[in-house]
Amino acid sequence: MRLHNDLEINLMVELSNKDSYKELYAHQKYQYEIEKNAYGKLEDKASKYLASLTVVITTYTAIIGIFLKNFLVNLNSIVSFLCIFLIVFAFIFFCLSWYSIFRCLRLQEVFRLESNQEMIDYFLDQDYLETVYLELSEKYNKATQQYIKQNEKKINLIKNGYSEILVGVLSSVILIFIVFLIQLGTVQNERSKAATTTATTCTATEATKTTKS
Repeated sequence: MRLHNDLEINLMVELSNKDSYKELYAHQKYQYEIEKNAYGKLEDKASKYLASLTVVITTYTAIIGIFLKNFLVNLNSIVSFLCIFLIVFAFIFFCLSWYSIFRCLRLQEVFRLESNQEMIDYFLDQDYLETVYLELSEKYNKATQQYIKQNEKKINLIKNGYSEILVGVLSSVILIFIVFLIQLGTVQNERSKAATTTATTCTATEATKTTKS
């Protein structure tokens, strides 16, 4: 009777250990899938961000070319220098942002679980299922830690790219504001000159009429 009870206790302990290792394996595999999916989403986000940024840089370059050709030549030296500085400053930060996102998409090595015949033979040679669960759990944990490190790098690069493009956009907004003020001043000067010319013409006409009278 006592021997039977001992066997039952040992069996329960063994089953409990198997369940524990199985839960550990399931947990590590789940964490691995989370980080792997996050890695893929970051890659997809960076790819879309890079494509949009390429369009922005191309459009910005075309607009700046028109601006330099048709507008900048009419400005005084100080304003021209300020505009050129803002143009170059914004372009540099757009390029830095593009480079940060490009680095995020750079091919990087990540840990992969082996699936060759040697691994299969290893599992077949094990006498206890707990050993297999533990081995797989350790491998999943190693792969998960590598994905976590890679994801952190990608997140930091995307954040850097976002900050850099904000600086470029802010510089462009300042440039547009300066151009707007200059254009506004030019329009007001032209109206003032037109008004002065009209007044002068009217005065001359009245003077001519008075002389004839």
